[in-house]
Amino acid sequence: MCGIACWFGDRSEAIANASELLRPRGPDGSRTLTFAEGTMCFHRLAVINLDVSGMQPFEYKGAHFIATGEIYNYRELSDDRDLRSDVDVILRLIAADDSEGGVRNTCRSLDGDFAFVYSRNQRVIAARDPVGVRPLFYGEVDGEVVAFASEAKALQATGALDRISVFPPGHFFARGEFIRYTDIYDSPVTDEQWRAGLVYRPLRGRRHVSRTRSACVFSVEFEHSASQDAVFAHELLKTLPRVQHTHIVLTEEQAQRDMPEVVRVCETHDPATLHAALPMFHLARHIAESTDYKVILSGEGADEVFLGYSYCDQAPSSQEAEAESRRLVENLHSFDLLRADRCFAAHGLEVRVPFLDRDLLRHAMSLSGAQRGARNGLEKSLLRDSFSYMQPLQKTGIINRGKMRLTDGVGFRMVESLVNGVNERGTSAEDKVKIESGVLWGYFIDYYGLEATRWIIPRKMPAWGQEFTGKLPEAKCESDAAAIWW
Repeated sequence: MCGIACWFGDRSEAIANASELLRPRGPDGSRTLTFAEGTMCFHRLAVINLDVSGMQPFEYKGAHFIATGEIYNYRELSDDRDLRSDVDVILRLIAADDSEGGVRNTCRSLDGDFAFVYSRNQRVIAARDPVGVRPLFYGEVDGEVVAFASEAKALQATGALDRISVFPPGHFFARGEFIRYTDIYDSPVTDEQWRAGLVYRPLRGRRHVSRTRSACVFSVEFEHSASQDAVFAHELLKTLPRVQHTHIVLTEEQAQRDMPEVVRVCETHDPATLHAALPMFHLARHIAESTDYKVILSGEGADEVFLGYSYCDQAPSSQEAEAESRRLVENLHSFDLLRADRCFAAHGLEVRVPFLDRDLLRHAMSLSGAQRGARNGLEKSLLRDSFSYMQPLQKTGIINRGKMRLTDGVGFRMVESLVNGVNERGTSAEDKVKIESGVLWGYFIDYYGLEATRWIIPRKMPAWGQEFTGKLPEAKCESDAAAIWW
């Protein structure tokens, strides 16, 4: 995962101390490099090259470079045996051609998740992967971009910036401008066989491009609330005796205690994001404290790409469904990807998201809403088809299991407990939800101040989706507060 921070121009020393807030992202070593144009700080999580040669910032032909992420096709892009890590290929490619066209071509060629900053001869170039799997923020002084960091809290801690903003995914920064380098939604439709194979390829690739072991199966259950996810995981792993399953219980006391810290870590006050972050944060802490795993595969993006949310089936047309899918994917970096990144990075772990693989995403998004929509009452039908040949999924019924949100899969009582935990008895469910939202807002403002609200985009839903959620079936939730939050 790693953590990066850099500052160019006067007062570059301000970034060195502030970057210490990123140290949890890189528990395997840190290095700060000051040069004529500025300062770069790096906190390392070693996954590909485990020896000291992989320590950044990198220097090459007068350039300085810092990056976080994984480039899965780096061997295809360069046969240079002197590469110090997978991201070193980015430095070599840009050093060979740092023109606007050259940078665009380099970014388009990368199969992976990345955020990087490059500097040579007073010129600064930065970029972020197409969906925003890896986080990046930038800071301005007098309208000029002078700083970058993996998390906003590091830039804010400098106390020297006028404005801090989210670096837009799918863009690179050069000569004072943000330039889009790709449109992941513009791709030719492939045949059905290739489309099905696209799912297995990224899963295999994200598992094998690592010199560390990838994680076993983990499930989290909220105490006194039966976890449907844990039940299905247990049944599945009966058919896979060689796969280890670790079951973790999140207590009500832990959930209430950890929420302020989860707000700080995630840099958001969005209730839906924070509710889902709690079990993920708890899981990440367990993995970090009780195992030696570093790399986690997670399913973020599948619902957005394959129209998995219940309301998506109510779209008035195939075109409306496609537009909603695109909107959801474009905003992933502010919600589910933010949650996954911060929760695991806070514990020195790397999360990989195979359902947002470059080629899978391009080809899936080229399909119509009708092709990606529900079939026979089951959402994500195309994704299910891609795994239908796997006998364990058929035998256990998982292949035909309906979608369940992370917070519900952990246990329906979790959201109810969180909402009631900050409320007195006697208020209505609607009031309880509003009060809890206010409490989360208060935590966020205490940590980051009102100016930080520009980091947050509002969670929206199309009008036709709002009508559907207003007619929620009684069986969907076990409490009034949970139903209203849903």
